[in-house]
Amino acid sequence: MRHKRLSAFALALLLSSSPALAHSRMSLGGVGNSTPPVPYAGPGNISSFVMWGGLRAYSFANMIAGSAAIKLCTASDANGCPDVHVTLGGGLSSADIVSAGCAAIDTCTVKQIYDQSGGGFAWVQNTEALRATYNRTCTPQGKPCLVFTRASSQMYTVASVPSISQPFSMTSVVYQNTSLINTYFAATNVSIGSAAGANTARIAAGSNLDASGVTNATLHAIQWTFNNTACETYVDGAVASGGSGTCGTGVPTTSMALGCTVAAGNCFGGRMTEIGMSAGAYSSEVKARLDLNERNYY
Repeated sequence: MRHKRLSAFALALLLSSSPALAHSRMSLGGVGNSTPPVPYAGPGNISSFVMWGGLRAYSFANMIAGSAAIKLCTASDANGCPDVHVTLGGGLSSADIVSAGCAAIDTCTVKQIYDQSGGGFAWVQNTEALRATYNRTCTPQGKPCLVFTRASSQMYTVASVPSISQPFSMTSVVYQNTSLINTYFAATNVSIGSAAGANTARIAAGSNLDASGVTNATLHAIQWTFNNTACETYVDGAVASGGSGTCGTGVPTTSMALGCTVAAGNCFGGRMTEIGMSAGAYSSEVKARLDLNERNYY
């Protein structure tokens, strides 16, 4: 019996519909290998999200659609802050960045981070001084990031808050510069970030659960689970030391902020590439796959 060879496009469709297959893409290529190129897979190919924003494509479908990822601004918003879309390979469009005037500088600011999951919860900051800057190459794989300056209280807010109950989960890719209390994300009654002191991570939903061994000045993929007495901070493929226990019963209600508390306190100093929220607790498989997907990309 003769077997028909899959075209690259048919293979792309097959893998995009199967997160398990897409996740195995790292083993299929290589120099001298005749295997056709395997398509991009993003967090949205691994789990569903209530909201997700970042500097790459949320999913293979978003990549194909060329979804808008951010609004990128030159000084005084002189360029009108155009949209930068995702492109083939899952990254940001180089043509859009050139058109925005930000291809050769690291001083452009990000006015808006789109919710590529389709939830409608975009992160926005209209005041230039309060925005994170766009750095072109600041991850181990040479990918871009958002740089937050703690002293400037740089932060983003959303127009509305998703309705969600515990358990729920979050994912983030962050690099922390300081040993102070830092807030990556906060909502009324809920936050993720770090505790005072070096190399920590904190999840809170009414009480604080502090983990240790989360090295400063290092980019980490972190999966957070909000589940009252079964909260968890999963860092770079393993539960962090002290990162399992009680964090409280809180859920987001009236306000949310990215980069500071909702009252603009305990702001973040460091780098961020993506952040998202999902209903329910991530399974062990999903946590592991999100972790690998994020660390392999960045």
